[in-house]
Parts: sequence; structure tokens; C-alpha cells
Amino acid sequence: MGVLINLFLSIALADTAPVYEQLALDHFFNNVISQKYPDLKSVELATQTDTSSGIEFISNCTQWDEKTRKEVRSRSTQAAKELKRPQSSIPIRKIRSQSNRLKIYVSLSRKVGDTYFVEVAAYRKLRFVDHFIYQFDSDGRLSNTCEGNEII
Repeated sequence: MGVLINLFLSIALADTAPVYEQLALDHFFNNVISQKYPDLKSVELATQTDTSSGIEFISNCTQWDEKTRKEVRSRSTQAAKELKRPQSSIPIRKIRSQSNRLKIYVSLSRKVGDTYFVEVAAYRKLRFVDHFIYQFDSDGRLSNTCEGNEII
């Protein structure tokens, strides 16, 4: 009986891969948002991954070699994924095109070798876009990050 339970558990656990996009979003809200944007009263979050994002900003990240950066940019993406709202002391609202709140978008993960890359973009209309690129191993552990911004 114990062998059957262990077999069932190993099959069930093998089918549950980490959701890298959710891990990146949770890390952003737990470790970045209050430090980088201390005066925020609320933010807006896209609750589906951004399928149009190509993680182009990775070209500026020197911690990865050119081959890795090129592979991340060229990887195709799958259908959008639904994201759960992270725990936050800052109220999280739906994206509204006319508001001036900070808007948060999450790209789909890109697999390169045994690692996964996800970008979280923080956008403020007519001001800036901050890019946060996260690298995870296949177990969902954060292994590297890159941060940069653009003035728009």
C-alpha cells in the first residue's frame, strides 16, 4: 500500500512545474515595489501575462552572454497565463488606460536550456518603464536578476 501512495505522490509532484511568471510577480511585490516605489498609494496589474513582450531589454543585461540573450529574445511564447494577485500592502487595481498609476505587466516565461526567464515591467504613462528580468532554475529558484529602465 505504501508503495502505491509513494508512486502516486511522485507522479502528482512531477506534473506540477513551477509557474515562473507567478514567481517573478510575487518576488517583485515582496522585494522590489516598496523599495523602488515607496510613495505608491496603489498600482494596476495586468492579471494575464503579456504575450506581446519579447523581453527585448535583456540586450542590456551584461550578466548573461550574448548567446543566452539572443536565445531569450528569439524564443516563441505560448498562450497567455492567468496570474493570481500577489499579497501586497499596496492596493492592486485593474489596468485602466487613462489612469496615471504605475502599471505592472508580466511576460511569458522563456526557456533557455534548464533556465527560465521572465520580465516584470513597471510602466508609468509618459514617464518611464522599469524592466526587471528574473532567471529561475527548473525548480523555481531565483538564480539571477537584471534591472534597468527607459525614460519615455
